[in-house]
Amino acid sequence: MKKSFPLDELINIDELQSIQDSFVRAAGISSVIISPEGEPLTRFTNPTGFCSLIQSTGKGKDFFIFWSPDSGLGKK
Repeated sequence: MKKSFPLDELINIDELQSIQDSFVRAAGISSVIISPEGEPLTRFTNPTGFCSLIQSTGKGKDFFIFWSPDSGLGKK
């Protein structure tokens, strides 16, 4: 049987955030790391204007792909 570990048990989330921030700056992208349950583990780094606008409302956040319960993101 394959054992899995929650990411926050493998790496400190503050350190993960720092790695994400550095990667985003180097790659020029936006990023957030999501748990398999769909919960954000890191803060959104370098969100685009569009992402910020959509996430500025509760309804927009509900439908944004990273937060959408129907997105299937991280689901097995």
